[in-house]
Amino acid sequence: MGKNIKLISPNGEKCEVEPGELPPTDDFVGPVAQSKVMFGCGHEGPEVYAMRLNGDTVYLTAEQMAGRELCGDCLTAAIAKATIRCALCGWRIHNDMSVALYELGDGFRDDATRVEFGEKTCVIGCPRCMPSEDFIVGIWSGGRFFSNEEVKNTLQEVAQAMGIEDGEDDPKKRGREDSGRAREKKGDC
Repeated sequence: MGKNIKLISPNGEKCEVEPGELPPTDDFVGPVAQSKVMFGCGHEGPEVYAMRLNGDTVYLTAEQMAGRELCGDCLTAAIAKATIRCALCGWRIHNDMSVALYELGDGFRDDATRVEFGEKTCVIGCPRCMPSEDFIVGIWSGGRFFSNEEVKNTLQEVAQAMGIEDGEDDPKKRGREDSGRAREKKGDC
């Protein structure tokens, strides 16, 4: 890219960063086995596929591919529909992945997902493109961007609905209390 881009911090301030060199995306789905089977989608395809997403390769048998409902091509289309691409490197961003935001400008992928953040139009970036975790401004989930503030508010609402009051939200503390009560009931103390 050769030029600095504007990364948006969680408090909405801009920070200029120079993007590093990242390996290209290399997603693919390809046949491994020669034996063919019928899939629920109506297509015939290899019984074993290799699938690489975001640099990780997995081997899927027909049974593992959505219970044999989707062939490799249909599974790839379903994944593409359920994910977005990082504006910088093109890696897939899936549900509940932490994201960064970049001020809209030149140098981003044409298919970059745009969101409004405050009064700014931004594009979404993946965690591997961030200079540090300090630039996580939210998550991508359910087909939309949620800011850290929205996530925090949602978690507080859930805690209130569960009857958890301030100071009781430490899972380690709750775990010790819960396990202690379990021992008392059994008489194992």
